[in-house]
Amino acid sequence: TGFQIFREQEVDSMNIPYPQTCRTALTQTVECDDYVEGYAIMGYPGSFDNKSLADSVCDPICDKSLKSWFDNVQENCAGFTDEDNIPLTLLGGHMWASLNATCLKDPNSPNLSGYCNLDTIDGFYRAATIQDMPVNEVCSFCFMGIRSIMQSSAYSAYDKVYQAELDYINTKCRKVYHTDTKPSLFSPPLDTPCPAEQAYVTKQGHSCDSIALQHSVSSAAIFMGNNLIIANCSSIPSTVTLCLPSPCGSTYIVQQNDTCTSIERSHLHTLNTTSGDVRKYNPWVDQACMSLWNASDIAYGHVICPYPQNRQHSSNASTVAQNNKQIGYAYTLPVAPPTNATIAKGTTDRCGAWYTAVQDDTCVAITLRGPTTIDIFFSVNPSLGTDAFQCDGKLVVGTTYCLLPVYNWDYY
Repeated sequence: TGFQIFREQEVDSMNIPYPQTCRTALTQTVECDDYVEGYAIMGYPGSFDNKSLADSVCDPICDKSLKSWFDNVQENCAGFTDEDNIPLTLLGGHMWASLNATCLKDPNSPNLSGYCNLDTIDGFYRAATIQDMPVNEVCSFCFMGIRSIMQSSAYSAYDKVYQAELDYINTKCRKVYHTDTKPSLFSPPLDTPCPAEQAYVTKQGHSCDSIALQHSVSSAAIFMGNNLIIANCSSIPSTVTLCLPSPCGSTYIVQQNDTCTSIERSHLHTLNTTSGDVRKYNPWVDQACMSLWNASDIAYGHVICPYPQNRQHSSNASTVAQNNKQIGYAYTLPVAPPTNATIAKGTTDRCGAWYTAVQDDTCVAITLRGPTTIDIFFSVNPSLGTDAFQCDGKLVVGTTYCLLPVYNWDYY
């Protein structure tokens, strides 16, 4: 039994002159259940389906074998990386860190197995944030222990979200856990210039969310791509230059009670989303989707991409094949506006869905009704301008705007 983290042919394909002792260490068989191989992908350690699986994964031989692999690679491959400059210990380190957290047992558990990730945590209240959890669960051995173990390793998924949770635990449970994040395992990237069209100078009051909505990008992508500049996604310094990610064509603002499934189902017909799209295009969301609101609210902002980056909408439908539907449009013939409606100045009449502004409306909230993107909304309602920050002040209560233009609204 067991598996190799690196196979001989994989090492050969890297075309790097590793010493033989390093090659031997890399290709050493790890004596673990095959399930452990899935821990190579960094993330929150999930729950076990049954005790037999838990016992197999958490066999002490596996922990000993992973430690042996890690120590041997660290010693014999010192100074070497793979062809992408990634540490050779990374995959095994992820596995070992996840194994340590996953296999934690509560010595005082009344449950037969004692595994935190089998009987205990699965019975906890399903809360959107740690603040919504019962105090006895927050301060439980398992909940605190798993986060403390994650914090101790640079190879775990511990980040600012879990740091905030440990800070909360220290306050609420009167503990003194270390909460600092470990130094990055990766070498600082080379200073590559940002394409001129993606450079953006911030203004007073900007946040990851506001910039993401204005440019149809993910707020998390803004944060992750500029994390040396952005310390707090809710308050970005003014007059700093950010490098924006590629747009994703359509965005969605995460609400507190959202789940990955609810977002995908509610946009099945308008955005053609399918199961798994939220995690696929927003990889910071954990496998169980439990981090969707918590991570958004604490660290990454609330704007996600239901589509991949670079899938931009086109404002000139003449360049788009009719069978290649673009998001943010109505796929009907133009419909008449509501009876006696006051249409905003300059708004297109080639509209498939109309909306009449009411008190306390915001431009962003209106676009979510489509859903459409803020830039499409601006294009078909020119009286609102092109600045997401000034748009709300230009909305006129009782005035009707085009919510969803037909796909070829500007062709005729």
